Amino acid sequence: MEKKKWIEQLSSIWDQATEEEKNFLTTIPERIQSYQNGTYQLLIDAYLQPTRKWLNEDTYEVTIPLHKGTENLLKITHGGVTATLLDISMGSLVNGLLPENVAAVTLEMKVNYIKPGKGPFLRCEARFISRSKRIFTVEGTVYDEKEKVVAHGTGTFYTITNS
Repeated sequence: MEKKKWIEQLSSIWDQATEEEKNFLTTIPERIQSYQNGTYQLLIDAYLQPTRKWLNEDTYEVTIPLHKGTENLLKITHGGVTATLLDISMGSLVNGLLPENVAAVTLEMKVNYIKPGKGPFLRCEARFISRSKRIFTVEGTVYDEKEKVVAHGTGTFYTITNS
């Protein structure tokens, strides 16, 4: 798409947007710039804006802010966003311990949704269940701002060598 047509399309969207939609639209350039400047390595991270930290050597935490773009039609966090938070958290736990030329990919994941995700953020803690040379089994628990469990998941991750 050429720049002029894109600007016209964006202008038309803006003219028809609600205040809530305009507030969301204004965050998009910042998110793309955070990807372009290397703050985030993946566009999904630029969109979700996770903060990450190790709680201890076996527990990894990822927190994402919630906004209009993470909601479903019921105005609660979309289940796919919750599943993505679990996958990012559990995968990051495994990948954080692997050598630079090895990466873990999701082989299988199961999610149990406990209650609706609401509030300003969701936080996930991921922990190891078992580890072997090539396969890791991990669990993750998603909490809301009141520390209530929103979802619980388990995942199996397989390691591959980067070429």
